[in-house]
Amino acid sequence: MPGKTVSVFSLLVGTVGATLLTVGMATSYWCKGGTGLWKNCAVNGCLAVQATVVISTVFGIVHALILLLHLAKQVGPDTRKIIMSAFMSALLTVIFGVASIIVYAVRLEAFQPSFYGWSFALTLVGIGIIFLNIFVIVFEGSNQRAAGAYSSI
Repeated sequence: MPGKTVSVFSLLVGTVGATLLTVGMATSYWCKGGTGLWKNCAVNGCLAVQATVVISTVFGIVHALILLLHLAKQVGPDTRKIIMSAFMSALLTVIFGVASIIVYAVRLEAFQPSFYGWSFALTLVGIGIIFLNIFVIVFEGSNQRAAGAYSSI
């Protein structure tokens, strides 16, 4: 059904964004082992940051599953509700991701950007990708493009 589909690209973007977010928080500094953001929080006891990362990752995965499981049905008027659910899921993922960075930066008293540069870069890329996915979903819904849609696979 052309016009009632959402791009598979948004599935990929949501999953990649959630993965990079998690990897960014867990990745150690490339020159020294055991120095990633996640490891630092384990040592310093900031469990709230670890919980936030887990929650944000779960939201990213749920976002991808919503698109994968429900859009396969292509159920006409319900597609708008599905797109809104995916939109809210992606938005919450962005909120939790940004919150995790803010909480981490506050918890770390002597923050050294060069030391944790790779971890922060990957985390920010993950958050950025998930944020852009909101626009992918809206763009696909507004243009009602059939090319590259889930139903075309």
